Amino acid sequence: MVLGVIASHLCCATDRFLGWVRSQPGAVGALDCSLFGAEAAQDLVERFVQWCQHERQLSMGTIGTYLNSILSCINFAHASRICECEDSFLQAVCNLRMQAEAQSREDRKWKRPHPAWISWGECSLLHSSFPLCEKMLTVAAFTEEAQETRRAALQRQDDADADKFTYEERVELAEDVLIVCFHTVAPPDR
Repeated sequence: MVLGVIASHLCCATDRFLGWVRSQPGAVGALDCSLFGAEAAQDLVERFVQWCQHERQLSMGTIGTYLNSILSCINFAHASRICECEDSFLQAVCNLRMQAEAQSREDRKWKRPHPAWISWGECSLLHSSFPLCEKMLTVAAFTEEAQETRRAALQRQDDADADKFTYEERVELAEDVLIVCFHTVAPPDR
């Protein structure tokens, strides 16, 4: 299963690259792994990265993932003797991937968190502001009320008759029940 997912991902990333190559003016030759043995392969990969970054405005993490998949296909083509790849080409693609991953890490450092994000420090400060007993009662009251809401939502879904509700209404009700269940699932008290 896992190998199938990995192979599928590698194929998809390679298909994206080969599809982009096909769209380029003057694209000649076979659109398969033998392309990586061509003289212009390094230039094509570099231009693909620039296109992903500037035209498609993909994140550097996504570009790094694409490059990792392309690098895996290049290694496969080289090991399978489908094409002979220059070591400098392999090194250039590795360098591009490392640069993309480094830029992705740097971008994450400066990315603004979601407005609703609460850090661990803020959580501990919030929890420490409640006296212990009041906090326990508040959590217990919330938990019981949440569980009642969940049970009522599940009962409403069970009572929903296919003759009285349209398909869209049943889907909306199912989505509501799913959201309530996700927000109210809690481990049992120990």
